[in-house]
Amino acid sequence: MAIEANTGLSGAGSSSAGAAKSTEFTGSGNFTLGAATKSLHILLIGGGGGGGSGGTSGAGVACTGGAGGGGGAVFDGVFSRAEILAAYPSGIVPVTIAAGGTGGNSITSATAANGNPGGVGGNTTLGSLATAYGGGGGGAGQGSATASTGGGGGSLRGAGATASNGTNAGAGAGGTSGNPGGAGIASGVGSGGSSCGTTGTASNGTYSGSGGQSGASGAGVTSGNSPATGSGLSSGPRYGESQGALSGATAGASGANGLDPNKSGPCGQGGGGGAGATASNGGDGGKGGRGSGGGGGAGCRSTFATGAGGVGGDGWALVLEF
Repeated sequence: MAIEANTGLSGAGSSSAGAAKSTEFTGSGNFTLGAATKSLHILLIGGGGGGGSGGTSGAGVACTGGAGGGGGAVFDGVFSRAEILAAYPSGIVPVTIAAGGTGGNSITSATAANGNPGGVGGNTTLGSLATAYGGGGGGAGQGSATASTGGGGGSLRGAGATASNGTNAGAGAGGTSGNPGGAGIASGVGSGGSSCGTTGTASNGTYSGSGGQSGASGAGVTSGNSPATGSGLSSGPRYGESQGALSGATAGASGANGLDPNKSGPCGQGGGGGAGATASNGGDGGKGGRGSGGGGGAGCRSTFATGAGGVGGDGWALVLEF
């Protein structure tokens, strides 16, 4: 879906002074170059990775929550009229808007079992000219005292990997050992999803200054049969905020959905993580806001359903004509 405006900049979080027209894409479509347009300023956002679902185990055995999904990348660049027409002589350029990565499905098992990982977010593209890659899916929660691993952030060179602490052209690495993921060291990269630790303790999502935010991990259950929660924890915040979407604070509570962008930045909040449970289903992870990762689902005791991972936030595009 394309939304055109002759003045103003819808939902982008920056000034459009001097632009003759802005076109915002919330769904896939075609951009048509104006007859008098001399250059384009392009902003593309990849999809956030989905959160992993929680693991399950019997009494006396710890289980862990699913990890948060990684944030998508943001492409910010300028193309001349000549560059556009060289690739697309008709002046009509296809725009593909990414879907957020799928959340890991909940599981129900009478014995110890691992959850499911989240899916990688899709890529947002301006034809063959530019790509903003998606964030990696959060790793599955485990049916034992084994930490889950966050999804890697997307970069301008490639999508983040699922359950990955590896490098990706400066993007944030997924968290391990119960720690938040990395913020990334390059412009436009997403932050890495957070990890749930071996005792079932969840962790916060991580803020990215110029890319998508990561989802918080889900919580698990301790070996002493106490449900861990995300009380006081949150996902990666938007620009100018100190915290993002809240994680579930009471046993079996779901994480909050990440809000879409405010006026201070192009990406939304990551999804909050679900809270663990011993006598009920685990809490689900929250959905990621625009371009940001979904929260991890919670672990719980056997025979109950674990928390599902939150879906990653969809991508977006803005084209300014000058």
